[in-house]
Amino acid sequence: MNYFDFSQMTKADVIERIKKLSKSYTPEWHFDENPQDVGSALALIFADMFTDAIKKTDRMPEKHYIDFLNMLDPVQKSSKGSKGYISFTLSEGTSSAVSVKTGQQVIGNDANGENLIFETIKDVLLLPCNLKNIFLFDGEEDLLFHVFSDDIDPNIKSFFFMDDDKLKNIQTHKLIIGHKDVFKLNNGLQLYIYIENFQDEIARKKAIEILSSTNISTWSYLKDGEWIPFDNVTAFDEGIILKNIEPIKMDNPEILLSVSGLQMIKCDNLKIKSSAPEALADFMYNNEIELESSEFLPFGENFYTYDSFYISSQDCFSKKGSQIKISISYLMDSFNMVFEAPKASIRWKNILKKSDLAETPEKPIYISEFIIEYWNGIGWSKINIKENHRKIFEPLQEGIIEKDIVFICPNDFEKTRVGAYENYWIRIRILKVENAYVTKGKYFSPRIKNMKISFNYLKNGVFPHYIRREEFLINDYIDLNDKPITLFNKHQELKLKGLYLQFDKELKSGPIKIFFDVKTVSSGINAKFKWQILKNIAGQKRWSDMSVIDGTDNLQKSGIVTFICDENHANSFLFG
Repeated sequence: MNYFDFSQMTKADVIERIKKLSKSYTPEWHFDENPQDVGSALALIFADMFTDAIKKTDRMPEKHYIDFLNMLDPVQKSSKGSKGYISFTLSEGTSSAVSVKTGQQVIGNDANGENLIFETIKDVLLLPCNLKNIFLFDGEEDLLFHVFSDDIDPNIKSFFFMDDDKLKNIQTHKLIIGHKDVFKLNNGLQLYIYIENFQDEIARKKAIEILSSTNISTWSYLKDGEWIPFDNVTAFDEGIILKNIEPIKMDNPEILLSVSGLQMIKCDNLKIKSSAPEALADFMYNNEIELESSEFLPFGENFYTYDSFYISSQDCFSKKGSQIKISISYLMDSFNMVFEAPKASIRWKNILKKSDLAETPEKPIYISEFIIEYWNGIGWSKINIKENHRKIFEPLQEGIIEKDIVFICPNDFEKTRVGAYENYWIRIRILKVENAYVTKGKYFSPRIKNMKISFNYLKNGVFPHYIRREEFLINDYIDLNDKPITLFNKHQELKLKGLYLQFDKELKSGPIKIFFDVKTVSSGINAKFKWQILKNIAGQKRWSDMSVIDGTDNLQKSGIVTFICDENHANSFLFG
C-alpha cells in the first residue's frame, strides 16, 4: 500500500489530489471548478474541511507537550538586563574630576551590531590622571618586573601576578665607587676598602662578611671598556682587600660592587686606599736637560743657587693626601771648578814669614739646603718637609749614602708641563750652596745610583669622591655626609611581594574605581592582599593602609576595587 504525507498538504494540494483520483473512480464525472456542479461543490467543501483537519492534527504533538508542561506547573521567571563594564575617558585638557551619577545612559552594541541602551548602577568619579607604569616586586626573591609603561605601549598586556617566567628581572644592586686619584693605577698592588660603624660593631662585621663573600658580592674594575672582576677578595679586621695576580692597571678611576639579593648594608663611613710597589720616576730634568733613569747627576757637576731638579710620577704624585716617600741611594762625586783659581801673589822681602808663603786653601762646595715645590695650578708652591730632609746632601760622607725624603702629597697638586711632558711634577730647588763664592774649591755633587718613589695612605685612607648606587631602577649618588650611609636597600620598606601602580597625578576624593580583568588564576591559593597608598604623614612619606571594597575577591576574578582618597597622596621617586 502506498502512503503519502498529509502533514504538509495545503488546500490546493487536496484539490489537485481529488482531480487526479476522480478520473479513476468516476470516469463519467470530472471535477470542474468553473462552472461548478453539485459534485464539484461537495468536493470543494471536503477539501476545505480536510485541510482544517490536517492543520489540527499537525498541532497535536505541540498540544500534548504544552499539556505535559502544564502538568509540571512551571513558573515563568522575570527577565534580566545585560551587565558589563564600561570605561569613560575625559576630554584632553580636563583639569578637575568629573562625576558620573547613577542612571547615566550609555549606548553599546550587541553581537549583531544593534544598539543597546545601558544605565550606570553606581556613582563614578572620573579623575584627570593616567596610569603610567605598573611594577611587580618580590622582596623575598629580589625580583622586579616592569610589566606596563604608558610611554612604550598604551595597552596593558596580560601578566601573572604571582609568578611569571616570561618577565625579565630588572632588579640590580650595584655601587660604583670613584676617586680620580686613589684608583689611578698603572702598577697597583692592591686596594683597601674600610668599613666604619662606630655605633654597631656587629653590623660592621656583618657588612664586611657580606661584601667579602664571593657568593654574594663581586668587585670589578674597568679595563678596555669592560668590567673585570678582581682575582682575589679577602676580608680583614677593618674591611676588604682587593688584589690581582698581575699588577692592577685601571683605565678608569672607578670600581664596581655588585651584590646579589636584597641586603641591608649601612655604615658610618666608607674609606678607600691603594698601594703600589716602589717605582722609578716617569721623567726627570736638571733645569732644562732631561736625565737618564739611573746613574745621573740631578744638579750637574757644577751647581748654583736656585738650580732645580724636576721629578714626575703619575702614579705617586696623583695620590693627594697620601704620604710620599722618595728613597735615594747616591755617592758624592767631586768636580773641579769651571775656572782656574788665581795664583798666589807674594810680596817678596828679605825676610818672609811662613804665613806670607801659604797658598789659598781649597774649600768644599756642596748643597747645604734645598726646598721641594709642586705645581698648584697657578704657580710653584712649597712642600713642608722635615729640617733634616732638607740637608741630606750636606754631609760629605764617603761610600753609598741612602736617604729618604718624606712629605704629604698636597690636595691641590695639579699637572703641569716641564720640558716635553705634561705630568705631576715636583722640583727640588737649591736654596743655599756652601762656599759658593770661594776662589778655590771642589764641587761635591750627588750622583744618584738609584731613586724609587712610593706612596702610602695613612690611617684608613680617604673618602671616595663619589659613590653611585644602582638599585630599584634608581641611579643616584649617595650623600656621604648623611649618616648613617645606606649602601644598599635604601627602600627597605619594600619587603614583600607587591603590585605597584604609578599615576601621573594625585588620587583624591572618590569613590575611585579601578577595574581588574582577571582571565586566569594559575594557583589554587587564595592570597590575601593589603591595599596601601603612599601618603605625606608628619612631613614624611609613608605607606598607609586603605579601606577598599574589593570586587575581585583578592584578584581571583574580574571586578572593581573601590576606595576613597584623602588629600595627602604623596608624589615620590620610586623605581626610577
